[in-house]
Amino acid sequence: MKEVYRFIFTALVVAWQLPQLLLGLLIALFVLPKTVAATTYRSARVAFVEIPFLNVSLGTFIFIYFGSETEPRLRHEYGHTLQSLILGPLYLLVIGLPSGLWNLYCRVHTTQDYYWFYTEKWANALGGVEL
Repeated sequence: MKEVYRFIFTALVVAWQLPQLLLGLLIALFVLPKTVAATTYRSARVAFVEIPFLNVSLGTFIFIYFGSETEPRLRHEYGHTLQSLILGPLYLLVIGLPSGLWNLYCRVHTTQDYYWFYTEKWANALGGVEL
């Protein structure tokens, strides 16, 4: 009976996060040739890739640039994974898009604190990152 409950729970979680999980699977297909290592961090699947600046979380998929695989970076991205669990289908609109645009803005305006923005500050809090 426990297996039945686990299956139902997993199916509900997948359905709740379906948009970002599908996007994560699509990205995984493209970055697979550039993957250096893969592991599991808590409930997330992590791929360390040789693609500079690729640090993104989509559902339970985390992609981290191999050159930046520090523990705080991993915890921060896991914070985004938790945001995905909380927000479900709203994650891409509430977190994903604003976070991506903020990232681009900070690349142009290099004096701006990247972790000041609500998406990043919240991910740090959820992931237990202290800056």
